Amino acid sequence: MRQTARGLDLRRVVTRFAATKLDGLQVEYRVEKYSDEVVVRLIVLNREEWYRQQPGWSRGLPSDMRKPDYADGELVLKQISTSKIRDQCMSNVQDLWDREGQLDVWVVRSVLLGSTKLWSRGLGKEMYLKGFKAISPAIVTSDHCGGGQTSPSAKRVWESLKSAYPHSGTGDDVAVKV
Repeated sequence: MRQTARGLDLRRVVTRFAATKLDGLQVEYRVEKYSDEVVVRLIVLNREEWYRQQPGWSRGLPSDMRKPDYADGELVLKQISTSKIRDQCMSNVQDLWDREGQLDVWVVRSVLLGSTKLWSRGLGKEMYLKGFKAISPAIVTSDHCGGGQTSPSAKRVWESLKSAYPHSGTGDDVAVKV
């Protein structure tokens, strides 16, 4: 259970996606859905074996990474009030509402891949896609639109996502309908 400002959130749904293999890397995605938040966790199932094969990792894994529930990656989506969306982004949300209907608005609050060895493999984008599936239909914006920051690597993912979804805006100010 997750503690919220209003008490315990009992509406938790966990979805596990079948493990997939990529370049010898066996991963599983776990999606936890709460009333106003979705957390997608990336778990490398063959973590120790895979890391040993990577340059510079022959010394073994730190003890925290040996735990079976250690998350190698995490994405957090939060439902957001439109009053908290930056003005330059709100026009993109309004454009999507005009075209797609009045949908809930969510923001990607944080994305983390714990090791640079996991970057540029499509794992981060897949976390976005699993999170989007959990909240669809909705409008999703970058963290920049919700008052935070969007990293250069996250901007590249957003550019890629724009080709797959109806969208409005560019760069940091993008919104997509999922």
